[in-house]
Amino acid sequence: PKLKEMNDEFRAKATDGRSFCGGIDDLVLYLAVADIAEEKLILSAGLPVKFQIYMDNKGVGACDVIPGEPLPEGVPPMDGSTAL
Repeated sequence: PKLKEMNDEFRAKATDGRSFCGGIDDLVLYLAVADIAEEKLILSAGLPVKFQIYMDNKGVGACDVIPGEPLPEGVPPMDGSTAL
């Protein structure tokens, strides 16, 4: 419930023709640059990562983000983009 509440609040705050997270309908976790554990990791759509989930008074987020295992050959990323 906390994850859905946080997403609903962020979507309600998106104004001026802007959409929340590019307009996706899925639930998302909050992620700050400080939550990326590997200094040279650059996030992009479809990049597999591993992370810990935390919950605080502001919502639900990801922390300790590190590169994940590459996707097996022929397996598309969940968001339909091309994995790096």
